[in-house]
Amino acid sequence: MVNLINDLSLARGSDLVINDQITIRQPTIDEIAEIGEVKYYSFCQNFTAHTLDENVIVYLDKLGIDFTTISDWELFVGLVSTYDQDIATLIFGNLDITTLQATNLEDGSLCLQNKDGVVITEDIYNQVVRNIRKMNNMPEPQFTRIMDDPVQKKMAIDAAKRNVQSTMNRARFYPMRSVLLPVVSSVIAYCHWTFDEVLNMKIFRFWEIVSRIQALDNANHLYTGLYSGCVSFKDNPSLKKDLDWMRALH
Repeated sequence: MVNLINDLSLARGSDLVINDQITIRQPTIDEIAEIGEVKYYSFCQNFTAHTLDENVIVYLDKLGIDFTTISDWELFVGLVSTYDQDIATLIFGNLDITTLQATNLEDGSLCLQNKDGVVITEDIYNQVVRNIRKMNNMPEPQFTRIMDDPVQKKMAIDAAKRNVQSTMNRARFYPMRSVLLPVVSSVIAYCHWTFDEVLNMKIFRFWEIVSRIQALDNANHLYTGLYSGCVSFKDNPSLKKDLDWMRALH
């Protein structure tokens, strides 16, 4: 089953109905701030974790699991008991993820089921992940697999360990700062809105506006470059797309 994401419905702030058991609601910026920006984004990143994420590669290596032999779905099933129910409630309403247990359907395929009878299959999981990434402006994974080669795998593990350790070292000396605040302030300054107006925006609408501002500014600078002779269509034919700041951005 393919779940098509309706961007206009997202921009209206509508809930995203996956099926009659699971609905994703969009939090506002204010709700994210209230529950904790770090907690919220950590949940979203962990919930949509990909087996080629560097922290996942390191985590699986510590468990002695070859990261090339496990799927995103299997990773999710293994991690679901560690997810924060407070954030899950913000996003999924009454869905209880604390009682999700791995079981099998009649056809033998793996699924998760909680005490209320809510069933999450791999297909449902994929739909939920796509929607969470979409509404939070999270990119889809660039790479989906790596060559099944011992040298390539060792290089990937070593690089992941270096980068994860480097991130941990930076965090020790440089305290984590808000990701949303500078973007919120920029939107307020650019659009001349009030702080409350932006705080009350649903998260997808907010990121859509940010993307549109960036597209408009980029197009204006390109027009200036074209008229001044600093930029040439002949040398850069792909610029025609960037000049159309009203194009679909997702």
